[in-house]
Amino acid sequence: MALSKPHLLVSSTSAASTTSYEYFRNLEIKIRENAPLQAHGSPLGLHLDSEQRMAIGYGYDLATLPAATVVTDLSPYLAPGTSISSQQQAYLESYRSQSPLNLPGDPLNGKVSTKSQVLTLWSNIALASEAAATALLNARVASFESTVPLSLLPYSKERAAVISSCYNLGSIGPKLLTALQTDNRAEAWYEIRYNSNGGKSRANSGRGLAARRYREADTSMATAQRPQQRSSQSRNRFSGCTTSTAPISIGRSEHSRQPVVS
Repeated sequence: MALSKPHLLVSSTSAASTTSYEYFRNLEIKIRENAPLQAHGSPLGLHLDSEQRMAIGYGYDLATLPAATVVTDLSPYLAPGTSISSQQQAYLESYRSQSPLNLPGDPLNGKVSTKSQVLTLWSNIALASEAAATALLNARVASFESTVPLSLLPYSKERAAVISSCYNLGSIGPKLLTALQTDNRAEAWYEIRYNSNGGKSRANSGRGLAARRYREADTSMATAQRPQQRSSQSRNRFSGCTTSTAPISIGRSEHSRQPVVS
């Protein structure tokens, strides 16, 4: 099925176009992950986001990677004079892997650290500045950019929304990638909106994940024609969600993973 081209931010892949795209992509991610940091320059330290995940900067999730990788990733961007100690690394790894600490002499030796204990121990760790948080975001998002070739989706608002979804999920789903490879943007819209929100509906998600997926899907697939190859139920979902006259408020506060504990 032939689909209209994505809404390009610029008309080429020049250095200028790359800069324009990266700015828009980062803004999409920043507003969803940590709007206060983007607007006011704080919080820069470890916090719990609205999904109760330990994060720093713009959605860097500390519990999804080995603690040694986290230390390597964060070290270049920390505030001057601060560093992550071996004890802090051990507590994080114990919580992430749910394995007992091996720290002879430590009060928690032989026990599994909790999220609150990690937060307390890491309370002195913060990024140097909002610029450092942006640099960390750029470094982290590069791996997601490489999973979506420019030949499939050029620099555009659509691409920015897809990368935002991948960044939040930690990967690109195989069905979404297939939809992009076959130039089926209606299918891609469906995958982002319904199959990448952990099974949650907008009604029970509050300000969480499903509302974010609604916004990303509508941004990424703004130019898509209605699906002809999906089931009638899927077509009805696409039609109902794109043509309904009922007001749908998906503002910044509804789809952001904002810090709730600093």
